[in-house]
Amino acid sequence: MASRTIASPNPPERSSPWSKPNSLDDKRRRVPENDMSDLIACWQHQHDSKFQKERGALLAELQKQIAPLKKDRLEHHAIIHRLKFEEVIAGSAVGVQPSGCSNKNRSHSDRLKPELQPADAARSSRERAEVELAELQSRIAPLEKEINQITRQFWVAKEKVVAEKYDLSASRYRQVEQEEVFYEKAAVTLERMRQLEAAAENDVAALARMLAETSART
Repeated sequence: MASRTIASPNPPERSSPWSKPNSLDDKRRRVPENDMSDLIACWQHQHDSKFQKERGALLAELQKQIAPLKKDRLEHHAIIHRLKFEEVIAGSAVGVQPSGCSNKNRSHSDRLKPELQPADAARSSRERAEVELAELQSRIAPLEKEINQITRQFWVAKEKVVAEKYDLSASRYRQVEQEEVFYEKAAVTLERMRQLEAAAENDVAALARMLAETSART
């Protein structure tokens, strides 16, 4: 008797690698948009010098636009780091006055207002800087996205692959636009550590005086 295969009335759907938008790098990271159309266009125009030139010009223009914004972002990180330190140290007798908080730098209307304590002034300045940083990031993000969309498709010469010992990881060859990490200068960090040490010693001395006064009264 011949055997028969009975088909399921509801066969399971097979997932396709193209059914969901993915980035075509080595880790297939999910992206909001599908980049297949861009990939096909790059493949079709791989020998088209005009296409490559226009794409390169667009990338150069985007990088030109983003460069000053990224520089400004790093400067804001430096300002925020400094203000956080000043906010912490301001309560100490050996604390520093936050930059930009002297009377000569205040407008006439600001001078009529009650003067903020150093810690409050540093906190207020820090919060303003953080708002500005967020606004900067909102301007940088779409440029980063477009740059990374353009650089997602690229060609690598055989000689370069050989030089990398045939490592085919996309991260070896692709330039990715991402946020540069801010690192404070070592000399600045060392000076702040000295100020924190002096503040700690001052607090310990104040506690010792309080204990001495308490003992004298008892």
